Amino acid sequence: MKRIILSLVLLLVAACAPVPMGPELTETCERELSADEVIDQQWLSRDDRWRMRQSALLEMRGRKIPLEGFMELDLGRQRLHLVAMNEMGLVFFELVVTATDQELRRALPQLEQQRGLAEGIANSLRRIYLEPRPSPHDQPQMGKTSLRLWRSLPAGDLAFVFDCFGNLREIRQTTDNERWQVVYDNYQTVSARELPEKIVMNDFHQGVTLTLWLREVTLTP
Repeated sequence: MKRIILSLVLLLVAACAPVPMGPELTETCERELSADEVIDQQWLSRDDRWRMRQSALLEMRGRKIPLEGFMELDLGRQRLHLVAMNEMGLVFFELVVTATDQELRRALPQLEQQRGLAEGIANSLRRIYLEPRPSPHDQPQMGKTSLRLWRSLPAGDLAFVFDCFGNLREIRQTTDNERWQVVYDNYQTVSARELPEKIVMNDFHQGVTLTLWLREVTLTP
């Protein structure tokens, strides 16, 4: 147990950066996609509220830490509520994240004492589910297998990649201070929405990879 807690604490410690891997897009697009079309279609743009059970794998400095998570994702309010635990049901932390803030409601004492831990976890979850989001004002670049929307940032850029079906497959940001990537994979139909069964978040500055697998999901009123 102490070894697992120590590994979680190391989440904010720099390590060798993982190798960036983009989504595997092999389907050739039969028509050109528009920014308005893919933004309106993708599941994170809706005002839905989801209850999810996820399995997670946190990788850093050669360590692999399996976790289980129960999350309520309220896209209308831009808010998520996560309870993370180990495979035996021991709660590591409970965290509420919005587009601009986070609240650590409870955590193991060893984790609660680590300054910046909640912010680091919240930043990863925020990038995956809440912010940043594509905009109709982004620059479009239609390719053979995808539509790329991108915008310039101070000392860098931010890009969103959509496959031929209009599903969001990648977010990537590169600046002097931030270098990260989210890949969305294995889309499946749930309540007439297309949701990714697998999500991989790479923080290249911190040398951390977080992989999420969707095990159960319910659309709630």
